[in-house]
Amino acid sequence: ESSQRLREFLLLLIRTLVLLLAALAFARPAPSGQAVRQEAVRRYQVILFDRSLSMEVMAGGRPRLAQARELAEGAVRSAPDGARFTLIAVDDQAEVIGADEADRGKVISWIRGLESRGRGTDLAAGLAAARNELLQRHGGRLALVTDWQASGAGGITPALLADLPIEAVYFPELTELTPPNLGIGRLIPL
Repeated sequence: ESSQRLREFLLLLIRTLVLLLAALAFARPAPSGQAVRQEAVRRYQVILFDRSLSMEVMAGGRPRLAQARELAEGAVRSAPDGARFTLIAVDDQAEVIGADEADRGKVISWIRGLESRGRGTDLAAGLAAARNELLQRHGGRLALVTDWQASGAGGITPALLADLPIEAVYFPELTELTPPNLGIGRLIPL
């Protein structure tokens, strides 16, 4: 019981750090001469999609994976005009499914093609891949679609998140799912 409480506390601590870093990203004033570049950055979206074994579990009568696909498709549909997307799937490793794509239909077809590979979760690997994509483009938005499998968040460190050049981070709203999966809901901007 105490090890479960410790895991829950560590996961809460990691989430809190991520939220604080996102808040700091918003707090930075933008130099006026960079408005055009910032608009291009705002239009770049990285979708980090969890396809681990835990996403096969039924929640609310439907597989979490189906719910996650809907969330990711919603992120694509609600992105600003001219947006470009990179889709990264993560389980025990990260895989870039497609990069820097403007065709929303193509991105949605990538999302619809994602299946669980029956593996564990390593969100740190996915965040590292997303970080690399965002650093190459000097920023953008990160949409994280996951059920927050507690064991998959272990490698996330403040150093991994510290210099993410993000304009916004999207996190799932908690649902009725119980630990160790802390839930997927709808994508909400911080």
